[in-house]
Amino acid sequence: SEGRKSWQDAGAVGRPHYSALAVALIRYLQVNFPLDLEMLVQVHCCFGLEAELAVLLEGKAGRLAQRLGRKWEKICSEEGEEQLLMCLSLYLECAKLFLKGKRYQRQLVANELAALVCLQLKAVQINLAVSLNEQQNAAISLRQEIGDWKEVSSDGPEALAAAMVDASGLGPLPKAEVSGGSLESAESDNGDADALAEVEGQDSETKLAGAEVLSSSSESPTAPPSPGGASAVADSLVPTLNLGPAGDIFVVVNLEEAEVEVFAEYHQDFIAAFEVVSAYRHSFGDSLFKVWPRALYRQVVLLGSALYFQLFLQHLPLAKEWLEAVVKLYLNEPCPEQYPLRAKRMKQFMREGIPNLETRHQLARQLGSEFKDISIETASLVYMD
Repeated sequence: SEGRKSWQDAGAVGRPHYSALAVALIRYLQVNFPLDLEMLVQVHCCFGLEAELAVLLEGKAGRLAQRLGRKWEKICSEEGEEQLLMCLSLYLECAKLFLKGKRYQRQLVANELAALVCLQLKAVQINLAVSLNEQQNAAISLRQEIGDWKEVSSDGPEALAAAMVDASGLGPLPKAEVSGGSLESAESDNGDADALAEVEGQDSETKLAGAEVLSSSSESPTAPPSPGGASAVADSLVPTLNLGPAGDIFVVVNLEEAEVEVFAEYHQDFIAAFEVVSAYRHSFGDSLFKVWPRALYRQVVLLGSALYFQLFLQHLPLAKEWLEAVVKLYLNEPCPEQYPLRAKRMKQFMREGIPNLETRHQLARQLGSEFKDISIETASLVYMD
């Protein structure tokens, strides 16, 4: 408090002396109280060191993201979701502090890293929601199956056998005659015996639960049914809901450079691919942008995604080097017979993505006789211009 007061009263000329005091306090806290993040934040804020605090929080967020690893099973879990939320909070706080400290480039980096974490968090939450829905449906289905046994009356073995047959849908068993407390079964043909044997071999766990319910109710025929008897058995058989990964693997954190390029080329959502490449550009450099010609060729020319191309043009300039790379990929396609609409889509790509007529004419001539129509129409227009 004394240091902050003196720092505020000293003005711009005398503040370097108190900045040394702030550095000394920060180092002392880092050595002796490394887990007291709240005190560390207060010291930074007291001396106006918002940018330095942002660097500290950015480092903690990066280490937390590294601890997540690269395994989908670990990332797509409740614990993984909590760590991703903490990473997102730290990166967003970094961006605010960098902006306050007028370090705009670092603020941009923090925002792009936060977008990357958001993308991973969205995938995790979607998959956890799918997993929860599947397990809830399975639990409801199991409760309904077990609940069918609650309607069975406690009339002894005859009721149990009839209930099993009703559940199987094979029809009623032959009626049994009871005299003097002994059960005399009526004669049945071989078909009914086989049906009963088949019924007895199905769903042994479910029949066991039904037998427990019937035996508990038949012990006291005149007593009212216990309110927690059958439902307790049903609840005990319903599995515990443990959320886990469901659906496709979608990992965008802690990737290597080659993995980033593969993701950008094959992912059909341009916005997601653009966010991933932008975030990792600060780690691997602008060489990551060499993946965009391959992504354009695959998504637009081979797969015909018009939306992908529109979003691409809104976010990135289509340089001539990239266009030439797309033409080379078209000429060197190893399996052209798998894409019968390839030539038509390439022509549409050139007409919509290359406004420069001279460049379009040159590329059409490189592509050969299939693109003679584009070469002719652009040649006449270039000559008229």
